[in-house]
Amino acid sequence: MSRTVASRTRRELGFFLARQREYDVGEIVASVVYKATAADTFDPEEHGRSLNPPSDRHGHPASAYADFHVRAYLEPEGRCHSTRYVFKPFEMDTARAEACVRVLRSVDRATKAMQDADGYLPCHDFTGHLLRVARAIGADYFDWRPQPRSPIERTDAEGLGEVVSVLLGTTDGGA
Repeated sequence: MSRTVASRTRRELGFFLARQREYDVGEIVASVVYKATAADTFDPEEHGRSLNPPSDRHGHPASAYADFHVRAYLEPEGRCHSTRYVFKPFEMDTARAEACVRVLRSVDRATKAMQDADGYLPCHDFTGHLLRVARAIGADYFDWRPQPRSPIERTDAEGLGEVVSVLLGTTDGGA
């Protein structure tokens, strides 16, 4: 099986965080994004902008992470009660399903190794869980909007706790 140059070219991954409600349950959803390069857009002003990984371009370096999310489920008062990482695709074929399984197994192995090395995280520690998944997939930035329709802001691992606190409306980063 031949590999294309694109499949060996790694994109800089990150997450986009947003608070939402699904089926009357509050959530913070961190969706995988990647930084646009010249290969992704013709507009030089778009370089460095976060884009969603394409699910229909199997040779794209970030396509394995399309529709991959880390989710925090919130109690009515706004505290996190559990977290998980999942794929939530709108459609899927066999090749896509196999790619999703590879990513999930890779993240499972990496987070298990981190748990063995660093200890167990409480299920309500969304910041800690997100940082472990980010480390597992090589994501190093986090985008978010402080207010609806406000400009997107970017932070790193050090600023993530503050971002999660703002999204939760708490002061403890979800821990």
